[in-house]
Amino acid sequence: SAWLRSALAGEVDPFAATIYLGYFSVAWNRMHGLYDDPSEAFLAPYDATVETLFDNDHTIEQIVAGLPTTPQALLTPQFIEFLHYPTGALQAALAEADSLGNWRPDVPVHLYAASGDREMPIASTLHAERALKEHGADVTLVDVGDTDHFGSVMQSVPRVLAEFEG
Repeated sequence: SAWLRSALAGEVDPFAATIYLGYFSVAWNRMHGLYDDPSEAFLAPYDATVETLFDNDHTIEQIVAGLPTTPQALLTPQFIEFLHYPTGALQAALAEADSLGNWRPDVPVHLYAASGDREMPIASTLHAERALKEHGADVTLVDVGDTDHFGSVMQSVPRVLAEFEG
């Protein structure tokens, strides 16, 4: 939910937010019944196409070509409001997704994020760090700095591999 709040607050790159919010809305609708008809969530003409774009048969290039560049051009104002202030099935699903239950990892956890990432803001990782620490986990957060999403991956993956190599 931290990422969802960031995307809706304009803290995520608008085009990235559009892609991820489209995917999130379709996927979570399939799991949690967020809307009965695509037109409740998506503006025309996307209400007739967006569910098909996220069917695992379309390439990322096809998805990108089939979407607008901002969430406001994709989602209805009512659905944006619903995402801002979730109720019912969405509220319950987000609470479950945010919860660790009674789980605590038995090994140290290293989280990697970039303060400059405008696709996946560090707020989501900070939330995960807090939740894990509240459950008594040994957690280290590594901020790889003022870099974009791809740069974050490029800086984080070698560090993750080094952790596993020991």
